[in-house]
Amino acid sequence: LLYNVQQPYLSFRFRETTGMVAGHCTIEKNDRWELEKGTNKDHIRGALKAYQTECFQQIGGLKSSIGWDTIDEMLARFYGWEVVTIPHLHVKHLKPTGASYNAKAKYLQGEAFYKMRYGWCLTFITAAKMSWNKRKFQIILDYLKGYKLAQKKNLEPLVTENQGRFIRSYRWNGIKSKIGF
Repeated sequence: LLYNVQQPYLSFRFRETTGMVAGHCTIEKNDRWELEKGTNKDHIRGALKAYQTECFQQIGGLKSSIGWDTIDEMLARFYGWEVVTIPHLHVKHLKPTGASYNAKAKYLQGEAFYKMRYGWCLTFITAAKMSWNKRKFQIILDYLKGYKLAQKKNLEPLVTENQGRFIRSYRWNGIKSKIGF
């Protein structure tokens, strides 16, 4: 793809503070490709990402865990990198998010929230939002149970306490901005 050089935010070459870049996932519905719902417009989906080498090294590479594609974004922001999404760059996602999750996987998102140090209240709000978006009440219960199971197993968080504070603050600021604070 070629981009107009008048839009320097679209390329690593023109902006040293850009840590990762990607487009948006689309899924096929009724013979049309439309943006996949369920994530914020500033979130980059897993395998779509392009990393600047220095950013990738500073975040410690990729984590082998559920939630890795949120953790790397949050760590990039923590270290002062910009995360850029390109609205008009659409990627055809042949397997919609969550399509192949099985019964055992239903608690993994709650585990991811625990490993990112979300805390109970933020986990509940995020689970409620996802549940509402997918029109499935059970999601709230599954995510909260997954969080509690991870807590009970005393799983090792994937971020430091300081990084966890940053992630919570970032998420709370996002919530406040959506409700007009």
